[in-house]
Amino acid sequence: MWRDFCIAIGNTNRYDQLLKNSTKRLVAYLLLLVLVTGILSFAVPMAVFSYQFLKQFPTEFPDFSLSQKGFVVEKTIEYDQKPVLLRATNQEPVSAEGLEEYISAILLDKEKAILKNGTEIMEISFAELGPDFLFEKKDIGMLKPFFVLAFVVAGIMILIISAVSMLFYSVIVAAIGNMMNATQKNRLQFSQLFRLALYTRTLPLLLGSVLGLFGIYFFPWLGVVVSCAMMWFSLKAMNQDEPTQTVE
Repeated sequence: MWRDFCIAIGNTNRYDQLLKNSTKRLVAYLLLLVLVTGILSFAVPMAVFSYQFLKQFPTEFPDFSLSQKGFVVEKTIEYDQKPVLLRATNQEPVSAEGLEEYISAILLDKEKAILKNGTEIMEISFAELGPDFLFEKKDIGMLKPFFVLAFVVAGIMILIISAVSMLFYSVIVAAIGNMMNATQKNRLQFSQLFRLALYTRTLPLLLGSVLGLFGIYFFPWLGVVVSCAMMWFSLKAMNQDEPTQTVE
């Protein structure tokens, strides 16, 4: 598996060896890749936020309430220790401007909440809460099991979305690779091109996950460009290759 990773990450001259891998080995490789990138893009930012918050934030929390009518707090709460930011206030509206410097952030004002984890930013309007919803300071202790459950569910969903996204972009890369393949003497079948496309997604996924730790967004189309470039160089290198065999 380590050999496959080293080849896939940039040694396009040896991509023909990846075509010899069995389907079982390919699936195991992809599951490991999705797991690693999911940990980097979701679990690590959340762990950093939790550790920094619990370690340094004051233990005395002012009284507050959150309901459909909005968020009310006695005094402004602010914790700003990069890469983590927490701000809760009734004084002025909060915005996502300037969050590029943070890995994790929670911003609350009277009407909404803005959440950031890695490169993902989400805005929630309190007006969408149910009419019977009410959350106060005394309820914080009850949330621990729900936070753990939410963390696990969110992690699983992110892994599923990452896997589906990887397959989607791999189809695009394979289709473009099919056009590149027309210029080669020894043409590959589309199933082989799709296998290559899956391996070419390794470097873009790792780049996106690592850059996300520093708050830098790696655009999906850049990942497609990187994968297509790797596809092109691998096809050129395999132009004189002999037929491949399956390796368990």
